[in-house]
Amino acid sequence: MGDGQGSESENSEAAFARQFEGGDSNVEAAVNNLDQPGRDDDNNQNDNNESEDLTEYLLIPELTDEAGNVVRPLAAVAEAQRASEQRFGNTLLFVGMRPRNRGGFLLEPVSRGSFQRGGTLLLGASSCGVEALTSQGLDMDDFEVRFYCLDPEACRQDLHRQLNFIKAECANLDERPLGSLMFTCAGRAEEFFGQNYADLRMFQEEFDLPTMGFWAGGEIGPQAMAEAIPEEATRSGRAMFQGFTAVFGIFRAPLPVRKGALETLGEHQLPQAVGEVLANWAREARRRGDAGRRDGDSKTVCARQWSRAAALASVETAMAILPPTFLQEVLLPLRVVATGAMATKI
Repeated sequence: MGDGQGSESENSEAAFARQFEGGDSNVEAAVNNLDQPGRDDDNNQNDNNESEDLTEYLLIPELTDEAGNVVRPLAAVAEAQRASEQRFGNTLLFVGMRPRNRGGFLLEPVSRGSFQRGGTLLLGASSCGVEALTSQGLDMDDFEVRFYCLDPEACRQDLHRQLNFIKAECANLDERPLGSLMFTCAGRAEEFFGQNYADLRMFQEEFDLPTMGFWAGGEIGPQAMAEAIPEEATRSGRAMFQGFTAVFGIFRAPLPVRKGALETLGEHQLPQAVGEVLANWAREARRRGDAGRRDGDSKTVCARQWSRAAALASVETAMAILPPTFLQEVLLPLRVVATGAMATKI
């Protein structure tokens, strides 16, 4: 799992609706003050964007707030930067994107290299998950953009929330955590949290496990995410080298099955017990397939999980427990994968 950084800038939707005072020159000056490394950490990146191959980027020339007001991304960033400096004393910003009301916001750092001349915002098409999601029929009106800044309390809440998700998942799947690895950014130390080893202390509050790890000046792990939902607490794929994250690897194993447990059930209880086990396995296989699609795993890997979920859900005892639409919802992405495979062969 990777702990996403930051908190939403103060009243960001309202900030989008306000024009930054002073005109374009002041907006440009504010963005020039962004001092965190950009996509390539190149001071001349902004000048080179127009001659660069932009096919791997998503270009966002304007944003629309909930009231329907159109705002330039550059103005929104300047406003968010000002709010961050006032509240937290820093101007480090991240931009997050997600399908509307669906999962967490995948984060990218904001820098001068994040913009073309004229203020068009550049996002990596693969890193923000757009490629996989537009293939499902979503268009750009179906996506949300938010700006985030660094907030110690929000980081604490985010990590506690994700650890609680994992704890609940282990209980639901009858798994026992055995140990863990932790790699946390040196920037998440006492100067930031007001307490040293804060990430480790928070982890140990939730899991009494042996833990190994070290401080880092950059971490490799799942792409940082804000406002993650329970299904996104553990993720695979989309590994990135990034900063200001805490990355945990938790070793988990199924709890040993008590010998003779099924023999203690009456004949009328057995189908229900078996159905619950198969239904849980089907849900987990579907979750892994959906997570793999979001994280950019291959279609073959995702299809293997969806096929397993469909097979388990087809068993009568499991079907009686799962929602009536479960099987159809699992078969739909399988048909999409099969159709794509046929089109490739032609």
